[in-house]
Amino acid sequence: MFYGFQYASGRFTTTGNPNPKTGELSIAGSLESFRSKKERDEWVARGHITPDMGSNCRIPVESKNIRSFKKGWSKKQWEEWRGFQEQVNYIVS
Repeated sequence: MFYGFQYASGRFTTTGNPNPKTGELSIAGSLESFRSKKERDEWVARGHITPDMGSNCRIPVESKNIRSFKKGWSKKQWEEWRGFQEQVNYIVS
């Protein structure tokens, strides 16, 4: 799978409650998964430049870095999201 992130605001805007164990927060925005690199890159290219960022609000994200955007989530929430993404991408492909 391939991943992208769309910032809701600036790159350091956080959201939600702190993770109960680490105290860390999630970055405000949406984490998306894609079946192919081409599909992800096309999604990134359709993003727009926002005044508060001065650059595209969508970025590609390497698999090893996706957790860093949702540090406010508990381990259970994270595992549920990953499982859901895998199911959706399996059903669609």
